[in-house]
Amino acid sequence: MNESKITAENHGSIADCINENSSQSENTKAFSKRLKEMTQKALEEFILKLNILNKEGEHLKSPEEIEDFLKNARKKDNYYREREIIINNPDIRDIFIHGEKEISNYYNKNDVSLEQAFDHYISKNILSLISNAEEKAFEKALDSLNMNIAATPGSLSSHSGNLGNGVESMNEKDFEKLMKKALRGELKNKF
Repeated sequence: MNESKITAENHGSIADCINENSSQSENTKAFSKRLKEMTQKALEEFILKLNILNKEGEHLKSPEEIEDFLKNARKKDNYYREREIIINNPDIRDIFIHGEKEISNYYNKNDVSLEQAFDHYISKNILSLISNAEEKAFEKALDSLNMNIAATPGSLSSHSGNLGNGVESMNEKDFEKLMKKALRGELKNKF
């Protein structure tokens, strides 16, 4: 058997090896640090050459700032792409346009799609949206009724009591009955 004995002779060489390894490790760390600094500096110079400015008008300087910039640009692009789809839908266009500022604020403050922001707006404002729709339907029915009265003077008076000079002079009870008939479509054939 060949046993290794630690002696003064080989102990010195072990210490030399440890010192040599320690010195190499420090050199590797120093090299790595300088390489990282050079890479960072080159990256910052490249970013400056892109000449991209943030909201404050300052040049973007770090990869994180570039990443945030690109994320915001993608979000803005998605907003306009989704907006175009919504605007081209005649059933919801007016609702979206009416609430676009609130929808846009919610979209920008939260990590949601524009459709989700729109759904949030609708659920938050459903009662006023229904009320507005009812008012528009009533105005449309009233306009249609008034146009029919103007086109055929006197034709309503034979169907709905004493109208006098038309809808403007009707008492409230008669007008309410007439409006309900118009909304149900019962007056279409009578004009």
